[in-house]
Amino acid sequence: MTQNLFTLDELVITQTKSFLNDQFMITDIDNTPVGTILQSTSLKDMVFKSSRSLEVALTDAEGNPLQTVMTISDPPNFLRDTYEVHLPGIEAPMAVITKRFSMLKTKLELTMKGFPDVEIRGDFWDWNLSITSRGRRLANVTNEWTGVGNYFMGKNTYCLAITPGLNEQQHAAIIGAVMSMDMLRTKEKNSD
Repeated sequence: MTQNLFTLDELVITQTKSFLNDQFMITDIDNTPVGTILQSTSLKDMVFKSSRSLEVALTDAEGNPLQTVMTISDPPNFLRDTYEVHLPGIEAPMAVITKRFSMLKTKLELTMKGFPDVEIRGDFWDWNLSITSRGRRLANVTNEWTGVGNYFMGKNTYCLAITPGLNEQQHAAIIGAVMSMDMLRTKEKNSD
């Protein structure tokens, strides 16, 4: 029996591949696989549209993908980077993450029905994130140091601690926000 990815309050998201197609493994704190994230954008779309999409899937205990449970996309936009979190079979986004103007630190806003005034703020280097709603902590994300080689290859490991009591859609939106920040970092790094 697999654990439900959207009910666990502590997750580790580890980038396992970063060349051409990004891949991530999501585990619980005991290192048991509970989900995977695969880049679903083609190389052609990445070159010509400068955007990518990620598919989040539940996995079995060995880490094999079972069922896609959400998609995080980076639709073309002109003024501010915007990311959308979609549930399977539903055209309208469940959540929208938008980059806000901020000096020195990255600041994003998450918009979702029933989830008011959610802000995602990075620290000075955007290494760690805090996700809050009206001053209440919803989640903290720490980017774990995994060595010089992984740093230069762009591989990240995120430790995600979600406040207990949030529902499954809120969990999904928070995972979407974390991966949106990763997508934003990758986009900014590639545009240099």
